[in-house]
This record gives sequence, structure tokens and C-alpha cells, in this order.
Amino acid sequence: MNPTTFQDDSLGWRIRQASQWLGEGWEWLFRHVDAERSPFPSELPEWLTQLVFWLVVAALAAWGLTQVARWLPDWVPWRERGGAAPLADRPEQASLATWLARSRRAQQQGNYAEACRALYMAGLQQLNDGELIPQRASRTDGEYLALLPATQVRSPQAQQAYAILIATHERLHYSPTDASLEMLRACQQAFRTIEESAAS
Repeated sequence: MNPTTFQDDSLGWRIRQASQWLGEGWEWLFRHVDAERSPFPSELPEWLTQLVFWLVVAALAAWGLTQVARWLPDWVPWRERGGAAPLADRPEQASLATWLARSRRAQQQGNYAEACRALYMAGLQQLNDGELIPQRASRTDGEYLALLPATQVRSPQAQQAYAILIATHERLHYSPTDASLEMLRACQQAFRTIEESAAS
């Protein structure tokens, strides 16, 4: 004969335990209040304690889901799966020709920093269009530099040219360095090297 087995735990039992705990907490909180003058009941109805319990559970679940959703885009390789990237991960959209035109226009206006930035974005666009390194707004300059050696950019001159564009962008963006015409010319030469390498 098999001995009778009992369930150790169940959802109903946990609800009753939580209701009892809330009731005891309520009782402890108001045990020193004069019962005759108190507007509060000495015991909460069971349906009310269950409602409070489920509201707390729902609030904790919603908070947990928002925390997971906040970090999920960093964990899921959206582009590798072929799905659409989340909005926060989409870089500025412009064609290579548009970035080059922006660079020329900024140079004519004497805005060398913006001209260098447009050439940097053109370099990133070139990497993206050649399917070497997909653009992501969340990628840092250091990440692009780290990914370069693993790409099909075999020419050391082209890799050096990309490094010049990325390093210049980093210097202009993260330090108080002022852009100069010489800096812009170095970026233009670097981009010409990239184009020559891509054409060969």
C-alpha cells in the first residue's frame, strides 16, 4: 500500500499565507488604537487582503518586466536575426553621398568640426554599405576600432584611414580640441584612401 502523499506547496496556500500575514500586520499596526473610537475595522475582509496582495504582485511583475525590457536590446542581436532594430539602436540615416555633401557644405561654411564629423559618418556608412560593420547608434568609437581588424578590410592603409577618422571624431567629440583645416585635410585624405581601397 502506497502512503498518502500531500502537496507541500500551492498557490492557494500561498495566497492564504499572504492574506494572514497582511491581516496580522494590520492588527499589529493598530493594536494600540482604541477599538471603540477607531474608524478602522479590526480585521480586513479576506477579499480585500487578496486584492492588495495581487496588486502588489502585479506591480512587482510590471516593474520586473520594465527592467528586462530596458536591457533586452543589448542582449538580442537584432541585425543578425534579420529583425528590425529597435528605434534607440538606429543610427542617423543618410547615404554616403549625403554625408560627403554635408562635409563639403560644412567646410565651405568654415565649420571644420562638422565637416570632419560628416566624413567620419561617411566612413561608418561605407563600412555599413559594404556589410563589414553594421552601424549601431550604441556602438562607441572604441568598439568600431576593435571590430576593424576582424573585417574584410585587408589593406593596412584603409584600416589606418578608418582609424584616423574614428580617432579624429573621438578627439573632437570628447575633448575640448578645436577642429582645424589641417585636421579636416587629414580626414579628407583618409577618406580618399578608403575609397581607393574599396574601388580596387
